[in-house]
Amino acid sequence: MKRIALVALCLMVLGGFASAEWTWVKSIDCSNAVTDGGRLKDIQADSSGSLYFTTYFGSATRRIWKIANPITETTPTLAAFETPAADYNSSNAATLAINATGDVFLAMDTNDTATAWIKKYKSDGTLDTTFGSSGTLSPVVLNGTNHRPRSICFADSGSGKLLVATFSWPYYIGAVDALTGADGGALLATVGDSDDNGTATDIEVWNGLAYDPVENAIYGNAQADLMKATGTSASLSDLSTFDSITMLQSNTRLNTSANGLCFLPSENLIAYTALQGTASAIEIGVYSILTELQDMAGEPAGYDGYINSGGACTLFTQGSSVYVAVVSYYSNTLEIFADTSAVDNWSRY
Repeated sequence: MKRIALVALCLMVLGGFASAEWTWVKSIDCSNAVTDGGRLKDIQADSSGSLYFTTYFGSATRRIWKIANPITETTPTLAAFETPAADYNSSNAATLAINATGDVFLAMDTNDTATAWIKKYKSDGTLDTTFGSSGTLSPVVLNGTNHRPRSICFADSGSGKLLVATFSWPYYIGAVDALTGADGGALLATVGDSDDNGTATDIEVWNGLAYDPVENAIYGNAQADLMKATGTSASLSDLSTFDSITMLQSNTRLNTSANGLCFLPSENLIAYTALQGTASAIEIGVYSILTELQDMAGEPAGYDGYINSGGACTLFTQGSSVYVAVVSYYSNTLEIFADTSAVDNWSRY
């Protein structure tokens, strides 16, 4: 039987869910952004704590929405972000990445390597026309070959790289120049434990990426397994040099397209889509890089904090508090949890 993360195992023994040090604080209704069967897809936060989410399906225009004050406003305002609206195909994954200056990257897997694309928006919502062709990179060329982007993240390390996890078999991580969209060269093959046998040696897509410049490490969500890629000579200029991949947390495989991983450098935390229980209730694992321990966020059906499928997540701060926001797919809400621990954040330097 596959090894299950210790925290999750304890919860199963107790016969229920527990958010440990992450407590539900509010639900944000986002149904005005979607109509006629539309759903929320991905979510990311910028450095000021504003939230951005994408929509898909339904008859409403598919686009990016922004919530500037998710905590301080009782009923937060939903504002359309980009001009003009991206209005992408209704049934495909639209994933986000945001850099330190507020540039927003939007990746679209069109099910076709020739037409998949990445758009780059300035913080004011207009296309950055210096990226790709007039703001759109299509096709997405990684190491000389067209690929379908599954998840993306900005490598905030001075390298100017946008990392791209692919959905083109076999699965890889590649990179493009975040300024121009130019091909970033060599690829990293991604693995996980897709057969749930306790060893991460199977080819697996990473539905979520993060780069930690302090460790020079790439983190990924391999369908609910939390992975970490490092290397003795690892360099973002040649991703194949990240040649040591370890499984930090092991969970039963989730077949999901949620962009289920985020990184909050100031707090040394990784959040990722980890578990799915009865009535599609999702739990988010919040992993401390410092302690190598994990807490959970999410509640069972019938309770505040019930994440009804989905599970795309992002970490953010408001004042001195740390929060995780999670997409609840079938309720079209964002469920917000606060870190109620009293643990100090020791320096890694």
